[in-house]
Order: sequence, then structure tokens, then C-alpha cells
Amino acid sequence: MATEKVLCCFKNLKVDPNGPKILARNLNKVLNTTTFDIVETQGANNDKCELECTKEEADYIRLHLADLVTSDHRSIWFTYQTKPNDYPLENNKINFSKNQTPKSWTTLYNFGSMISYDKFIGHILDNRCPAWIKVYKDTRGRPKSIILERQYTKYRMIFDLNIFDTDILVNYGQENNNGPVQIVFMLKGLPHIEQRLDNGDHIR
Repeated sequence: MATEKVLCCFKNLKVDPNGPKILARNLNKVLNTTTFDIVETQGANNDKCELECTKEEADYIRLHLADLVTSDHRSIWFTYQTKPNDYPLENNKINFSKNQTPKSWTTLYNFGSMISYDKFIGHILDNRCPAWIKVYKDTRGRPKSIILERQYTKYRMIFDLNIFDTDILVNYGQENNNGPVQIVFMLKGLPHIEQRLDNGDHIR
């Protein structure tokens, strides 16, 4: 059986000319190969490098990118295209009730602008209000939208998945210190805002 391959992309390579060189050297060493030399050669002329990786390599890079570059090159981004079969087939065989209550998580949030790959400017000053975040699924169990509901208020925002850009920045916290995970979504459209009525229903 052939090894599954995915299209990968390193971005923002020209911020520092040493970044692609360090990254390529460490990737070749850790993964015991020489195939990542292309990162250095393409990075010398382009701001990004596209290449084919195995799914295992892509998962490793995604989890350990911060360890593969120095602190001076944290602006380098890594993305790869996932496929529908990344998820277990059993998930598609389950019939979900439309009235099923989704699991929620407490989160902090902000809205702002990505000035560069490594610089985010928040537009909500001194935002300390927590929110609940939920993932709504359709009747076949497929993610449909993300709900952000501010605690202690009657308002919530609904983000349909089709308004998210495919590039998502994930900043993993320090596992030993139980650090938070920061996720930056880029939006191509506006969310819907709903208000909760006294009877529990919501209106736009």
C-alpha cells in the first residue's frame, strides 16, 4: 500500500535569509532525509516553498515547528492540505440528532488584524469577558459552524465554516506547563449575530 502524501507549504521564508537554511537542516536531521533541501533553495528566491510530504512527516512538522527553528524565525508558517479521509469513516456512519446539545469550552477571544504572519493587532481593548465556544454539526456528524457565545450576555455569533480562510495559525502552549492553545482564524465573511429570548430561542 502506497504511503499517503499531502501537499505542504512553508510561508514567510524571506523574513530572515537564515531561516530556510536552519529549517531545512533540522528537518533533514530529525527525519533522516535530504529531501528538505528544497526549503532552503526555494526560500532563497521565494517567500514560500511548496513540497510533498508524507502524512506522518506533515503531522510531525505541525506539532514541532517551533522546535525546528530558532526564536528569530517564529514567523515561518507551515500548512498542509488535509483530506476528508483524515477522519475515521465511522464518524460518517453515525446519525446525529438535530437537537443534540454540542459540547462547549470556555475561551478568551479577540478580533483584530494580522499585520504579518507573526504580528496580530487586537481591536478589542482590555477584553476580559470569557465566552463559550461550540462546534455545531449536521445530521451526518460533519462540522457545520462554530458558535461563540459571550458569557453573562444574551448574544452569540455564528461562524459558518465557509467564511474561514483555509490558513489557520495554531500556537501550542507549553505542554509541561499546561499552557493555552491560541488559534487565529482569518475570515472571508461576517458572522451572524443572534440574541437569546427569554424562552431560550434565538433571533437575528
